[in-house]
Amino acid sequence: MYRASIKSFRGVLGVGVLLLGLSGVAQAADLKHDDLDAAIKAESAAIQGTVQTESMGIKTEMSAQHDMIKQDLSDAQTAIQADLAEVKALVEALEPGPAAPPCGAGTEGERFVTSGDNTEVCDNTTGLSWVKMPDLTKRNHAAAITHCAGLDLGNGQTYRLPEVKEFISLVDYSQSNPALPPGHPFMNVQVLAYWTPATRATNPANAWYVNFGNGDVNTFIKTGNLFVWCARSGS
Repeated sequence: MYRASIKSFRGVLGVGVLLLGLSGVAQAADLKHDDLDAAIKAESAAIQGTVQTESMGIKTEMSAQHDMIKQDLSDAQTAIQADLAEVKALVEALEPGPAAPPCGAGTEGERFVTSGDNTEVCDNTTGLSWVKMPDLTKRNHAAAITHCAGLDLGNGQTYRLPEVKEFISLVDYSQSNPALPPGHPFMNVQVLAYWTPATRATNPANAWYVNFGNGDVNTFIKTGNLFVWCARSGS
């Protein structure tokens, strides 16, 4: 019986020791759990701080880059505007100003302009300069061409026999005898035929003429004699 009591006491004591051990383990576990929770919280706070710091740094860097890009764009725009202004100035420098009339500056609005020495009349519609007062000598076709080529009015200019279309540019078909524009300054113009240098293609023995009585255009045998009126290109 004594031995049984001892054995029973030992069993109880073992259970107590076991319970005490388990209680210590639980307390230790609680302590470890608290430490882990605190460590997790501390690590989380540290991570949040790092993230905030990094985020602020990224925001600052992005803001700086944005400002740099904005400034670069502004500088590029300024440079482009300066280049465009320079190109515009160059284009304007290349563009011709208002063209002067064929008969010279200051003759705007005038059809006919008489030269200072009173020997020529410039036509502002064509730029041709005509002898103001053609002579009254009739010549054959070859002599007419030679006469104009050798004409010397003391101004150093070279003259020629005008083409059909050039004579026609003077004709005013609303007028007759002579068929010239009202108020024209020409003198000695006859209301008869004047030679042109053009040979008739279908009959080379004939050449074309223009009649200033009515503006008629026709041909005449080259050996015949007609009036001559010389002109030149340019004012």
